Amino acid sequence: MRVFAHLFRQCQIDNPRSGEIGELDPYEYRMLEADHVEHEEPSLCLDAMGFGNQLLRPDPWTDGYKSLANLFHQLHSLGRVFAFASDWKPNVYIFARPDLRYLDSLEPHLVQALAVRAEKIFYPNWQHHGGMNDRFALVTGHQAALVYSNRGRLISEFRDELGGTFNGERLLKYAILTSNIEVEPMYVRAERVRSNGKRREESFRRPRSALNKTSLLYYLRFKNNRT
Repeated sequence: MRVFAHLFRQCQIDNPRSGEIGELDPYEYRMLEADHVEHEEPSLCLDAMGFGNQLLRPDPWTDGYKSLANLFHQLHSLGRVFAFASDWKPNVYIFARPDLRYLDSLEPHLVQALAVRAEKIFYPNWQHHGGMNDRFALVTGHQAALVYSNRGRLISEFRDELGGTFNGERLLKYAILTSNIEVEPMYVRAERVRSNGKRREESFRRPRSALNKTSLLYYLRFKNNRT
């Protein structure tokens, strides 16, 4: 196993939406014991990702586009870690946020993923927010990992095609349904831990009907929801 990380150089945080304000330890990343770490100054990725065009659209979170900028940074990091990891050609990609405390083991699903021959995305089956939970994932196959990690390129396309409510979960769902990648739910819980150490209370209730496993049925379900 190898660990790859992409992080932004920050000595403080000011996020009114999450209630996080204060100083950050710039060396906390060492706890990850990553094999490769890339540091980048914040905001440099925004122009390349077309963030300026989003300022002409409604602010999805109505917080001065701060949450949208955070999503852009998150998606940029995903793309960068995929670029590092894909050179290694792993059997399974584990995309995991470092600000989560995992309450269940990924091991049973990892064993299942290692036995899969097809391209597939295993996603947490809770809190879909109209889309597909984007907190973390197990991914098999280069193309599936590319679809999962580079979905930031689809933001403008998504908003042009569908309009309406936009969030990270809906974007992931769009990326999946416009690809030919299979998906499979897994019930693995993880709670967010804020920069001050406080844990965010989460709802882990499963949806009444599980998301479909194949991208074809997934697309049909999505299409029916729009009509």
